[in-house]
Amino acid sequence: MAERDWHRIRVLTVAGVILLVPVVLITAAAIGPVWEAAAEAANDADLAARFRTLIAEKPAYRAALLQARARLDDQGVLYRDASAELASGELQNAAQNLIAQTGGQVRSSEIGAPQDQQGIETIAVSLDFSLPQDRLAPLLAAFDTQKPYLVVQGLDVRATDAGDRNSALDVQLTVEGFREAP
Repeated sequence: MAERDWHRIRVLTVAGVILLVPVVLITAAAIGPVWEAAAEAANDADLAARFRTLIAEKPAYRAALLQARARLDDQGVLYRDASAELASGELQNAAQNLIAQTGGQVRSSEIGAPQDQQGIETIAVSLDFSLPQDRLAPLLAAFDTQKPYLVVQGLDVRATDAGDRNSALDVQLTVEGFREAP
């Protein structure tokens, strides 16, 4: 081949490279967002399928929840009163009666505000009372075995006379009960 042909091939090669590099870069820049959009669309389709599955399963979950609540009601675990105020009053009476039955004397009691925790309402009563030392364990056992269920929170016990083992105890505690939230 002649020198002229080699020169022409080199010029065409350089021109091809000069044209090819920008075309490749432009194509890559254009394909990137398209590729990301396709991946995002696939992700959205996957999420939509998951939501459809969850929505389809919702009646089964609702039925299981109603069944669990019915079992709690049948077992006497929850207070069944129509309002939180009535349930709190019943809780207050039950706690005061248990204290009196174990030989204690209630000085004061206060009903707390109900707290809704995912469909179960927690009702609380704070009590201040005196009790013989040997009656504290039976009182706590009585709270533990009570139905509807009671939970003792924030127990504070102080001896009225540290030198006398037969002296009364000053006790402050909070008792919680549960009812189905409206």
